[in-house]
Amino acid sequence: MAETSPFSDMLQRSMRANLDYYESVIRLTTGYFEALAGIWGNVKLPVRLGTGSAQPTTPAKPAAPAIVLEEAAGQEAVGAFLVDNKLARRVSTAVATSAFTDDSGRQIQPPLRIVPGTLTLDPGQSALVQVIAPIGDDLEPGVTFRGELSVPGLAENGIRIVLRRRADEEAAAPKPRKRARKRKTTRKRSTTKKA
Repeated sequence: MAETSPFSDMLQRSMRANLDYYESVIRLTTGYFEALAGIWGNVKLPVRLGTGSAQPTTPAKPAAPAIVLEEAAGQEAVGAFLVDNKLARRVSTAVATSAFTDDSGRQIQPPLRIVPGTLTLDPGQSALVQVIAPIGDDLEPGVTFRGELSVPGLAENGIRIVLRRRADEEAAAPKPRKRARKRKTTRKRSTTKKA
């Protein structure tokens, strides 16, 4: 077998290290995008808002879309919507929330987190706004509360929000697996005598 020079050995090890490095980077990037897809899989984007549209609008459908924030107690429900500034000027405004009402007329003021809470958009600029609702034990399972978010100066209409605690928490939670019992085995001792 031919002997390799120290330089070629170092070159091979460097190439191997580079290949290992890039393989790790690819795995890390793939994992990152899979995690990101999992996070964004829970975000609902049903509404695109904007004002000052130059094109004629089509007749509105009977029911406007809504962002549904539904999760089990102790979890956070997440939704999002897109806001466009189609005006010819810069606009800075805070996102406002209304009270939420159920079908019986009972009102609540849920502790929603709006990220970002204040928008500053130049003409033609857009922003994604997240709505995060902690779902507490105080919400009855399956009871729907309806409210609205508004973006004064940027959106002509409010964004309808539906908030509820998931009713089927037991069905959604994975059941713990039973551990298999080990069988007891007994060994018989040899009864032969040594001579």
